[in-house]
Amino acid sequence: MGKQALKFFGELYDIERDVAALAGEERKRIRQERARKVADALHQWLIAQRQKVPEGSATARAIDYSLKRWRALTRYIDDGDLPADKNRVENQIRPIALGRSNWLFATNHLRTNSDRRRGQLVKIPERVLPLFSKLFHWRQHIQTQPRKAHPTAAARNTTITGDTRA
Repeated sequence: MGKQALKFFGELYDIERDVAALAGEERKRIRQERARKVADALHQWLIAQRQKVPEGSATARAIDYSLKRWRALTRYIDDGDLPADKNRVENQIRPIALGRSNWLFATNHLRTNSDRRRGQLVKIPERVLPLFSKLFHWRQHIQTQPRKAHPTAAARNTTITGDTRA
C-alpha cells in the first residue's frame, strides 16, 4: 500500500519540479493538465484503500485525515502561486522548535538556571510577536484617525462659579 502511495506523491513532485521556474499562470495551467489527473487517481485509490483497512487503525485514521481535507490538500492545483507543500516554512521554524524542546526536556541534573531561562527565552518570540503586530496596527490606526475629545473633557473644562443663584 505504501509503495503505491509514494508512487503517486513522486509523480506529483515530479510535476512540481517541472513547473518550479515558471510563472504563476503557466504553473497553474500545467498543474491542472497534469497534476489534476494524478491527484484524482490518488483520491480514488485512497477511497478504495479505506475500504480495505480495519476501522480505527493508524492507516484508517491517516486515510480519513487526507480524505476529509482533500480540497485543502489539492488547492495548490488551482492556484499557480501556492506551493504544493509547506516544507519551506517548516524548515524555517525547525531550529526554533528543536531548540525549545531541547532546552525544555533536558533532564534536571543537566540543566542550570541559565539553561532554564534560555529555554523560556526561546518561547518569548512566539508569544510576543503577534502582540507587537497587533500593537503596531492599532498604533497606525490611532495615528491616522482624527483626534476626538473625550466625552468628559468638556465637563472638566467648564468653570464652576459656585454661585448658582440668579
